[in-house]
Order: sequence, then C-alpha cells, then structure tokens
Amino acid sequence: MPAHKIRFAIVGLDHDHAYNHVRLLHTAGAELAAFYSDKPALAAEFQHAHPDVPLAPSMEAILQDPRIAVIGGSAMPAERANIPIQAMQHGKDVLADKPAVTTLEQLAEIQ
Repeated sequence: MPAHKIRFAIVGLDHDHAYNHVRLLHTAGAELAAFYSDKPALAAEFQHAHPDVPLAPSMEAILQDPRIAVIGGSAMPAERANIPIQAMQHGKDVLADKPAVTTLEQLAEIQ
C-alpha cells in the first residue's frame, strides 16, 4: 500500500457515471480532493452528496493542482474528449466515461 493516498478530482457531472467514478476510486483507496462543474445545479447536487469536498473555481485549478493525480467525471459526450486531453497534457491520469470521443478529430487529438 502506498505511503500516501492518490488524490483525484471529478470534472463533469452531466451523467451519473461521475458518481460511479467516485465509488470505484474510493474503493481502490483514492481520496476525492475536489470537483468542478460549470453547471450550478449539478454542482450543488454533487456537493450535497459530498459535503466535505471542495468545488474548484475552475477546471484549470484542478489541472494546476500538483496534489491531484487522477481526473474522472462524466461531461456531455461532445465535451468529454477535452477533459482527458487537458488532463494528460498536465501529467494526470484519467478515468474516462464512454464514449470518450465523439469525432475522429477528437480521437486523433487523444492519440
């Protein structure tokens, strides 16, 4: 077992799979450090379920946080590719919802 917990964040709450990501990562021993959604109603619902977890001011804040190693979440399908692309560009691992991409251009960018 590692000396420290892996910290993760959730970005995108448009589908309930984001809650599954939290459950899977918690089960694996990871710690939910932050979340972000640009949809206030979804953010409030998630905050109610996880009252001790801070809402980040932006996705960029999560990407810039060196303590966060993994990003999960479930944005709208057309918006999903952007999250793992940016996460990987910032050296973070990703737990992606399906479909992870919706266009061939997104697929090429992820590759």
